[in-house]
Amino acid sequence: MDKRLFILLVLSFWLTACEESGTNTAQNNSAASSPATTSAAHEGDSQSIQSTRDDGRPYNMQPLLNTWPTLPENNRVAEDLLQTNYYVVLDGSGSMAGGECGGGKLKIYAAMDALEVFASQIPVSANLGLLVFDKAGLSERVALSSNNNDQFVKAVKSVIVEGGTPLLSAIRTGYQALSQQAKAQLGYGEYHLVIVTDGEANLGEEPESIVEKIGRESPIMIHTIGFCINEAHSLNQPGIIDYKAANNPQSLQRSLEQVLAESEDFPLDTFGE
Repeated sequence: MDKRLFILLVLSFWLTACEESGTNTAQNNSAASSPATTSAAHEGDSQSIQSTRDDGRPYNMQPLLNTWPTLPENNRVAEDLLQTNYYVVLDGSGSMAGGECGGGKLKIYAAMDALEVFASQIPVSANLGLLVFDKAGLSERVALSSNNNDQFVKAVKSVIVEGGTPLLSAIRTGYQALSQQAKAQLGYGEYHLVIVTDGEANLGEEPESIVEKIGRESPIMIHTIGFCINEAHSLNQPGIIDYKAANNPQSLQRSLEQVLAESEDFPLDTFGE
């Protein structure tokens, strides 16, 4: 089926469902809730949506679940519902100024080079975003959007290392950004949260709780590249996180390429030897 025709059919179905929902609201207010309907309310969101039964496995292992995302409150719908989304979290903490594993460079410069290649390999039609914690604090440097590869690279190269490692806050912010985009895409497409870090989280910023929440409530794929820390990291959680250890610039680059290789619409023969 033509991609545009598919999107028009999806939009037509969604708008019809919204109109029917509005028409039946007054009638349903006085009626008892059906026992066959299960609702799931998301944190910070008062809207409930119909879902199937959660059997306890990670969300992306339960293809019939439809609790994520909630419908867009502002009725903004993306032009391309099938877009792939990559949201990168870059560690710019003080430890990234170290020279070990950098192949003659500081670790942050090795990461900058690898992410520049990563950005150049992402199709311009895909959405790309960047969040950094460094001397300037924790903030989103590039919002999720398409055709912004040059802006992404410029923001990466502007990182000035300093400070700690607030992984919980960083991952939570990335999850929120991807969730907002998913609302606009009505849940279609792919969602990848890519974390490049060289250390453990600050006290009180341990990421286990937010990682468990993402795995339980969404199909977001979390990819963590532990740079110069081997396998011993709190984000190395088999079955929930795709974790890769990188001990030199080459393995860091390969790990980022493997993130792209896992995308359904990214040709594997794009990569060189």
